[in-house]
Amino acid sequence: KLDGDDGPTRLVAEVTASLATLRPGDSAKIAELRAKAKAAQAKRDRWAQVYYVLGDLDLLDGQGDAALDHYRKAMTYGERSEPLARNLVGLLLERQAQAEALSVLETFARTTALSPDLTKQLAMLRAMFGTDKTATVAWARSPAAAGSGSARDHVVRAAVFAAAGEPSEARQALDQAAVYNARDNTPEVWVAIVQFLAASGQRKDAEKAADD
Repeated sequence: KLDGDDGPTRLVAEVTASLATLRPGDSAKIAELRAKAKAAQAKRDRWAQVYYVLGDLDLLDGQGDAALDHYRKAMTYGERSEPLARNLVGLLLERQAQAEALSVLETFARTTALSPDLTKQLAMLRAMFGTDKTATVAWARSPAAAGSGSARDHVVRAAVFAAAGEPSEARQALDQAAVYNARDNTPEVWVAIVQFLAASGQRKDAEKAADD
């Protein structure tokens, strides 16, 4: 036993094993596991894995901002797993933090072989924040992107069109995001839609989306 029955390794292993059985909204069990993870953190506060599991618990508990903070710390302390990259980038894109999402993917790409979809996302973000805006808009207009069933993808497309000075296409993409999120009902996506509408001066539509 590396550090005893109540040591951080044992505590995080128990939390990790239990995560697979949890469902969103299982508040009592999430609180129990969070207490174990916090106890591990108190004993080893620079261990990436403890922040990773805390982020997973936050996400299951509907606390996107807290999950984002914990995932950032997991990355800072060396975690480089693909699920972390996927969750971290997804949360950043929902908050319109494309520049940080690009930085995250570039950091992971230096040491980890990215999956095809993350590689595509990296290329798109590089185009968005580099000089090749034409390639970015072409991606956002492509059948694969326009036909995506992911609300998050359409929020990203809306940001691409807005940055390219194409407000009507940005609004169409945002409407698609709202349609798909009516099915998925992801709170962070609704927040991103409301923020986008408010930032683009569409206050009435932002208020309606917030009420919905």
